[in-house]
Amino acid sequence: MKFRLDQSAANVREGLELLLEERGHELGTEGESIAVREQPVICWEQEGEHEISVSLKHGVLTIRCREKVHFFRGFMKALEYLETHGADSELELQELELRESACFQSSGAMLDCSRNGVLKVGKIKEYIRRMASLGMNLMMLYTEETYEVPEYPYFGAFRGRYTREELKSCDDYAELFGIEIVPCIQTLAHLHTALRWKTMQGLTDTPDILLAGDDEVYRLIDAMISSVSSAFRSRRVHLGMDEAHELGLGNYLNKNGYQNRFEIMNSHLQWVLSICRKYGMEPMIWSDMFFRLKSPSGDYYDLPPETDFSDLPEFPEGVAMVYWDYYHDEKKHYENYIKLHKKLSDQTLFAGGAWIWNGVAPNYSWMAATLMPALEACRENGVSEVICTFWQDNGAETPMTAGNLSLTTFAEACFSGENGLQGEEQRVNGDYMEFLWGDGREAWWLLDRFDNVPGAAKNNRYADNPSKFLLYQDVMLGLFDEQIRDLGLTEHYQRLAEELAEYRSRHSGAHVLFEYYEVLARLLEQKAELGIRIHDSYHSGDRDYLAEAEQNGIPACIRLTERLADLRQEIWMEECKVFGYEVLDIRLAGVRARLEYAGKRLAQYLSGETDCLPELEEKRLVYAPDQSDGSHALCSCNFWQNIVSAGNIAGI
Repeated sequence: MKFRLDQSAANVREGLELLLEERGHELGTEGESIAVREQPVICWEQEGEHEISVSLKHGVLTIRCREKVHFFRGFMKALEYLETHGADSELELQELELRESACFQSSGAMLDCSRNGVLKVGKIKEYIRRMASLGMNLMMLYTEETYEVPEYPYFGAFRGRYTREELKSCDDYAELFGIEIVPCIQTLAHLHTALRWKTMQGLTDTPDILLAGDDEVYRLIDAMISSVSSAFRSRRVHLGMDEAHELGLGNYLNKNGYQNRFEIMNSHLQWVLSICRKYGMEPMIWSDMFFRLKSPSGDYYDLPPETDFSDLPEFPEGVAMVYWDYYHDEKKHYENYIKLHKKLSDQTLFAGGAWIWNGVAPNYSWMAATLMPALEACRENGVSEVICTFWQDNGAETPMTAGNLSLTTFAEACFSGENGLQGEEQRVNGDYMEFLWGDGREAWWLLDRFDNVPGAAKNNRYADNPSKFLLYQDVMLGLFDEQIRDLGLTEHYQRLAEELAEYRSRHSGAHVLFEYYEVLARLLEQKAELGIRIHDSYHSGDRDYLAEAEQNGIPACIRLTERLADLRQEIWMEECKVFGYEVLDIRLAGVRARLEYAGKRLAQYLSGETDCLPELEEKRLVYAPDQSDGSHALCSCNFWQNIVSAGNIAGI
């Protein structure tokens, strides 16, 4: 399809050309007549505040909105309609009227590029195009030390760090669509990968936290802020400062004795603010430490609504607080915490969660259950900026692409018009999902079932992740066997594999992601209860089953593991820079190696080479007994090192 551009929309030409080219369409050259009705003419009337109006009549597509990014959302909604219902010959007969409004001044996503998975520049630009299609005007790039700081060559070394030119290229690209990119760095905690180098260890309080009050630390932070400030148009910077749990309790304590930890935090923040002012940057920070240090338990979310902060030093002016919360499904909780934040700062942003970080598959159920009440509370209580966080905890095992449903769900919930925020199923149009991502909503929801299994709580609220711990656990040690006994997970994963295979058979162009997850489901079908059967057969004297496991069951798991590794590598190299994949490569190779070892041990036992397998003699225990009412059968364990062995992997 060929489109023509009215002069009113001239400043969106470059962005339109990129979006149309990706869809196989084109934009006519400037100066062509716009009277030819066989080709839609695009007009932009810049009016209104947060409203978007799309009208198609007599071959003229008119989009009324104020923001550039809202223009792109309106256009892409119209394009989806035209691709589905229209043809050039019938254009005069096509009519479309769409109206909606943005609930927030800014909405967007934070992409984690620090947990080994450093997104390629091309992938970031793809997300910019998708965010423009969804009307999201704010992107945050979370980079702990995956960006260049020229004065510190070890900062981000061998991590795939971004150069200034790469970041500027992303920023220039985002500008075409009216999207602001805000750099997100860390200026206190979450810096253990940077601080591992001997050249950096004089800067540490603890292995994860910078030494507050140290002159060299502030020279480092100055270089950090100088680096990111030169790469982006935005004058905003996210300074991090979250989860500094042991602040003042390491080298700081040795140097200064025990000091009030809130005062350490506040003093450090003041130093960093002075650096921000030097570079004309407007700072924001995560808010949790100011709540944790006030809480008797050190928790983030247990302060009562009436909490008084007047006994604490005044929070610095000009600093925005980012309230992050991914764990509650009651609007009242969010309302209370928004009010508490406003006691500290008149600038509060909210960050919800995409829930792609708790294993090898997304937790969409809990994503939807937490985002909707949170966004309602934000809209009704004056929070004007909201983001959805795409964390990649413990090595970016869940592909970023698996968060596409979360991104679309969040974006659609931010455009609700007069009807208010509605439920996920009502808001996310399956056709638009497929239009944007190539696969429909039904397919994406299949991925939720990797962890939302029999034994999980409603909406998988405890983030149980059996797909991860069953993938990695050693079948001879069986650390999680008693946790899943009698839950029927073999049958569960068998059904899931069949449904994924059936979807792929109907959609030949399905993303490789769905083949990866089909193979994972088939591996879990074979492996989930393999250790239980081996253990029980050993104790019952069923040598026939042990022989079957050694000759067929284990080799089948090995073949599937090898295929899984190949597919995961393909996905990684499409999404991310090469650095960091070595971690997943090692982990999946470990699965294969331990399966081979299990086969060898069973063969030794069956041949009489050994008359005892101590691994199977060890009494099986429930890994994480339910401490409540016994109704929650499963557990969450997202640290690879705690899954693969009860031994001391760190060697300390």
